[in-house]
This record gives sequence, C-alpha cells and structure tokens, in this order.
Amino acid sequence: GHRGTGKTSLLRRYEEVYRSGDLGSKKLRPFDLDQEIEFNTSKTVSEIFHSEGEAVFRRLEKEALEKIEAEVAQTQDDVVLVCGAGFDPGLLSKFWHVLWVRRVTDSQGRIFTNRPRLNNQVSPLEEFFERFELREKRFAERADDVLWLDEGIEEVQDPAETSYIAEDRLQLGGAITLLPEHFKTDLSAWITQRLNWGISWFELRDDLLTAEQMRLAFENLPPERALLSFRDPEREGQSAGWIDRLGVHYDWPVERGDCPFGTPRYLSLHTRETTLEETFKKFPDTVAPGTQLKAALPVHSVQELELAHRWQMAKPSQRLLLPMSGNGRWNWYRLLRGNDYSLNFIRESLGSSL
Repeated sequence: GHRGTGKTSLLRRYEEVYRSGDLGSKKLRPFDLDQEIEFNTSKTVSEIFHSEGEAVFRRLEKEALEKIEAEVAQTQDDVVLVCGAGFDPGLLSKFWHVLWVRRVTDSQGRIFTNRPRLNNQVSPLEEFFERFELREKRFAERADDVLWLDEGIEEVQDPAETSYIAEDRLQLGGAITLLPEHFKTDLSAWITQRLNWGISWFELRDDLLTAEQMRLAFENLPPERALLSFRDPEREGQSAGWIDRLGVHYDWPVERGDCPFGTPRYLSLHTRETTLEETFKKFPDTVAPGTQLKAALPVHSVQELELAHRWQMAKPSQRLLLPMSGNGRWNWYRLLRGNDYSLNFIRESLGSSL
C-alpha cells in the first residue's frame, strides 16, 4: 500500500488478534521489511537513503526479503510481512498471499516530515504523485486481496476487521459478481474465503466471463451457490448448457422475452422506460412458484425510489428491488433491505454493485 495507509498499525492489530487467542493455538511471525533492513545494516532507513541512495536501499530490500523467505520456509506459524510503499510487489513469490491496504484518501496524496525524501527537486506532495500511478499499477497487478481501511482512530479494534484477520465464519449473505480480475489469483482460495464469509451467491454473467472462466468457476463453486445470469444473447446456447449439465440456478432478463429453458430462479429487468410505472408493466402478471422478480433499475430521485419501494412491498416475497445509480446513491437502501432479500449484491471495492 501507499505511504500512510496504516500498514504498520495494521500489523500491530494482527499481532493483537493472535495474542487474544481468537485463533486458538495459531502463532504469528510478524515482519516489517524496513525494520529488518535496519536490523541487518545497523542503520536507519533515512540514513541509508541519505548516504547511499535509493538504488542501494532497493537492493537491501530484496536481500532482506530473501532472508525472511529462507527463515520461514519450513515454519508452521502464520507469517505476516509489511512492505514499504516503494517496494516492488512483483518480487514476492507465490508463497505470499498479497494484501493491498487502501484508503479512499490515497489519491489525494500524503506528506511526512519523518520519512526519507526520494526527490528533493520537487515538493513532498509532488514527490508522492510522481510515484503514485506506477505504484497503483504494481499493487493492482500483484494483489490477491484488497483491504479498505476507514479513516479514524486506528488504536480501536474494529470487530469486522478482527473477524477478517481471524478468518471467522461469518454470515454476510449477499451475492458477489465474479469478474475477470478474480481469475488472476488462486480462484479456489478466493472462493473458499468468501464461502467462509457466508456469501450466498456467486453470480456468473456470460457477458463478463469467457467460456474458460465459466468452466473454472463452475469447477470451484458448489453448484447450489452459483447463479448464472444470461446477458449476452450470442452466448445463450452455451450458457444454457451449464443449466443442463449442473442444474444451477439462473437469472433470465425479461427484456429477452419468455425464458425457453424452464423455470428461472429470477426474472430480471435492467433497462427502463420513461417512467418506472411503465417499466414495471414489463414483468409478467404471474410467475411460477420459486421464481422471483428482480428490478435492478436506474432510479433518479427519492420520489422514484418511494414508488419503486411501494411496488416491491406490494408482493414482498415475490419481488426484489435493487435500485441503481451512477454514484452509489442508493447503497443505504440496499444495505437496509439486504437481509430481507434472497439476492442482494455487494461489491468488494468502492461504489455500488455492478
């Protein structure tokens, strides 16, 4: 993560969770790469930058990493390593599960008076932005997971963060849309972690995933947790084949007319007419038992949200309302109603769900 995201403070909270006994007999071996360099050289990071330069420091980083990897290669303990913002995460072997620590303020820049300067020819803030884009790219390419930290007092242990660290079995519910980026890491481990979080559904959209990604997803998912969403008309036959082979639940778009493959779990609307009243008329008057109507529609005002809410509450066991906006305006409504729905999407990032 970038400078000032709180990586070192997070490491201390990891240590506290392990000391608390929440993980039973598990032990933690914590490492801070900068501190390891200081121990190895008997110099501070600032002294190394000032007297020997950044190139030497990056070489010392690499040597310290290799020493740590050799030291923990045979350990049964859990290992957590904190790396500096300028460290190249591409040097980390597949041995490591890489967590990108982020804050919403990262892109605003940060300056510090107690950390080494990398370019004295510009201001500290300009120096931060000189490296921001390259570091973002490197973090994104290597990260297996992303943890967004809230702004605020870091000494207070967040119960949700504690559960994340302890890998507790949670009951989050909700649905996650599988994206192409999820296939760049260990898909099986990624799915297992979210099953432990209690995610109810994993949506596979045929307009987002390739045929090979679909195959890999179905290989790793429990069939009862997979939800196949028909979105690409040109791949309709291909997607229908998964229903025949695995019997998975599926979501059929009302815009495509009657479903030719039997009884879908969900009938969805994703495009609207001029008014919501006209849009809701596209839904059939009656549906088969077990099928629910899902309105995932753009909602432009509070007045429209009230109208849509009344539509949903007229038949609450049969209808779902997932209001959409370009800026996440209705996230609060989705959170408020989430536990009442059999399907409510979440997104592991900023903004509203897809």
